[in-house]
Amino acid sequence: MPNVISYLGCQLKEGRIFVLTEYLPGGTLRDLIRNYGAVPQPLARSILRQAVLGLQQLHEQGIAPMFLELDNVLMDNVGSVKVEAPLLDAATTGTGKALLPTTLAPPPELLLGQQDVRKADVWLLGVMAAQLLTGDCSLADGTSDGPVATRTKEAQGSSALGLLIPGRVAGRFDGRASDLIRQCLCMDTNHRPSVSDLLEHPFLNGSD
Repeated sequence: MPNVISYLGCQLKEGRIFVLTEYLPGGTLRDLIRNYGAVPQPLARSILRQAVLGLQQLHEQGIAPMFLELDNVLMDNVGSVKVEAPLLDAATTGTGKALLPTTLAPPPELLLGQQDVRKADVWLLGVMAAQLLTGDCSLADGTSDGPVATRTKEAQGSSALGLLIPGRVAGRFDGRASDLIRQCLCMDTNHRPSVSDLLEHPFLNGSD
């Protein structure tokens, strides 16, 4: 899977298990934002498209990682992007319990006890897109019992874009980028796009 980090094996040493993965020298997307701030739109497009391809590759193997956040997407030194999938408690499509990032506003369907894990990955991608384009790692921070989660549970409307991302911030986005994030943050999973749908979105398919 070209856009998924490869696991090379493991070692047991002094009672501890060490997992070996391929090395990506560019670091995480959080490192990128901390070092350079808001990511220019052409680079953000490339990063997000490759992240979507990584999710698609995992979904095709029956794996919905539910682990997508800035710390779990890495780059090499020539711009290639790969998604890290959790080794333990990964949400397998149709079964299992989702393992959510602890720092992001959880998808509404999981707050309501549903387990549509593939579409939850799309929600997390929308949050990550907003973080990249604004350079703000704290956007949509929350926990399952925090104030953002409470507002999400009680929210009415088709998208949580305005709920999770302040209007003054959302107003900075290119129209196509804003539409991508709006669709990813659709409250109704029946109307939220799949990862395959996202690959056809004008923002990820377009150019500046």
